[in-house]
Amino acid sequence: MPRWPLSVLALLAGAVLLLPQNSAQAEGESAEISFFDSSGYPTIRMNVPVVDGSGAPVRGLTAEDFAVTHNGTPAAIASVQSAVDADIGAGVVLVIDVSGSMRGAAMDAARAAATAFVNGLSPNDRVAIVAFSHVVQLVQPFTSDKAAANAIIAGLEAAGDTALYEVAEAAVEFAQQSGLNRQAVIILSDGANDDPDGGPAPEEVIAAAAEVEIPFFAVALGEGADATFTQQLAEASGGQAYIAADPSQLPELYGAVAERLNSEYVIEYQSPPQIGEQAIELTVDASGTQLSATTELDVLWASSTDQGGPTVELPGFEPGSSVAADAGVSVTAANAQSVEIFVDGVSQAIIEGGPFEYLLEPSRFTPGRHELRLQATDAAGRLGRYDVIVEVGEAPPKVVLRGADGASVRAGDPVGVEVFAQESAPESVTVVVGGERQVLAEQPYVAILPDTLPEGENAVEAIVSVDGEEVRVQSTVDFIAPEPGRSLAPLVPWLVFAIIVGVAGYLLLKSIRQRALRRDQAYVPGLRDTLAPLAASQPVLRQQPGIEDPSGPPARLRGVQGPLQGKAFFLGRGSAVIGTGSDATIRVTLSGLEAAPELIRIWARDGKYMFHQVVPGPVKLDGREVQWAVLESGDTIQVLDNVFVFEIPEAHPAASPMPGYRGASAQA
Repeated sequence: MPRWPLSVLALLAGAVLLLPQNSAQAEGESAEISFFDSSGYPTIRMNVPVVDGSGAPVRGLTAEDFAVTHNGTPAAIASVQSAVDADIGAGVVLVIDVSGSMRGAAMDAARAAATAFVNGLSPNDRVAIVAFSHVVQLVQPFTSDKAAANAIIAGLEAAGDTALYEVAEAAVEFAQQSGLNRQAVIILSDGANDDPDGGPAPEEVIAAAAEVEIPFFAVALGEGADATFTQQLAEASGGQAYIAADPSQLPELYGAVAERLNSEYVIEYQSPPQIGEQAIELTVDASGTQLSATTELDVLWASSTDQGGPTVELPGFEPGSSVAADAGVSVTAANAQSVEIFVDGVSQAIIEGGPFEYLLEPSRFTPGRHELRLQATDAAGRLGRYDVIVEVGEAPPKVVLRGADGASVRAGDPVGVEVFAQESAPESVTVVVGGERQVLAEQPYVAILPDTLPEGENAVEAIVSVDGEEVRVQSTVDFIAPEPGRSLAPLVPWLVFAIIVGVAGYLLLKSIRQRALRRDQAYVPGLRDTLAPLAASQPVLRQQPGIEDPSGPPARLRGVQGPLQGKAFFLGRGSAVIGTGSDATIRVTLSGLEAAPELIRIWARDGKYMFHQVVPGPVKLDGREVQWAVLESGDTIQVLDNVFVFEIPEAHPAASPMPGYRGASAQA
């Protein structure tokens, strides 16, 4: 079964009020997500207290009463139980007013209510005690020792003024120190804020409580209490406000808070494993009233492994980090034979055998968030996967020269220029070879080496203008001049004569073949329809002998449209002929029954693959008619009714390999 650990950037959950959708519900009926735990992703756990119009817990709900959708997809609920049964502890801050107005019966009732609350805590709960008058004191840090907490409560004495706003602000900080995921604050006060120093503004305190989403259960005791502030504080934080007219009501109110905390529903569900920002919606059917709300989380990385498959890791890379310059990353994939790189679901490179190293180049992608996937395959075909969020920053344009870098070349060989700019197309592309400038007007940017270059090393420079900024990249080629004394000029008349004879013979044979074909079709109706599927039958790729080039990378042609769609032809490091002849490496026919036997030649030389259109015809490279070119991974080749994608696993245009590939590049 897949295993999906993850990192969560943000949980915009916790104390998210679920507002009723049905106008027929009792006033005040509500539910909330008081705790959201994704540490066991894709298993999600959330705590959901459901209360009726009087604030009392709604009990007896089962899994059938809850529904969860994750990014719009229904999620399977694994279990529903109470927080006590699930052994999920709570960290509770008891905030007790000990100002002078609490002397006598009020202080006695407060001590009794707080003591009863502490005695009812479960072994997994922790309690902290804060006493306040005109000063705020943490008289008992978080503890599970009930006797120690009760001793502190018994020693509380009333004196001084009321710093209500200051203690509420402090309680927000204290509650976060419990070390537990479930947190709550119970605050009791019998007066309004009369802090001599004024204290923080009440709206700031309420905003702070709402931001951390820790529920406040606020008890306003007597007519002098600030019931307006305590009500706003409770509502903003997802808690509950209570009014006690008489101190004798305090034990009952504290008991109601304890019952509410203990009766929270703990819901576990299975989320579809995925990374990125995700929306979760919870709905509750509470006695016919539909309650719902949404929350969000952001998953930065996740990994999965088939049973016994390779484990994929990306050590040293911080999920969600920003990349604004070329960054080499090393992929760890135990027992893997290959690793394929995807960005936003699009394959970028296939690395065979290892080491599995990848150069992340931000200039190839638009600024913003992208999903990087590393997918490993072992000898048995089992998969391992690692998905991670990458923030691509603004990067300068990058220019890469292909077919240079000291390569041995001859007249007529191409030199390619690749331009990678995040959001702009190049304004001009110029290649200077041996002092001769060639302005390249459209993609693919390919310059043809002239025959006027001197023997030996020649400088090659690409000059590209993007957004008014000029980028230059230099390299060299080793030019091999034609052998002296072997001029073809004397042979031109004979070559012209041979071409005329050849064309005449070809036209004669074509005419004879067409007449024979029409004659056969007259006697055998539908002959062409019968021949077409035979001509497009399963092709066999034959490696031509004597043309192996060990310096070049392995490559393949993959059919993506037409009769050969879905078929892959591995070129290795040799050459291939695409045409209709019986000797073609890849045979293509059907509507092109009368096309030339050889349409295209592809061969490896000096670490690159050369493309040559042998005769004019229905052939296009990346949508254009090109006679000579250097192929790059991702180029599309259209031949008759077929479209192929040329792929070099370690040299895709959007994912260059680590140092070692032949090419020169520069950035602004």
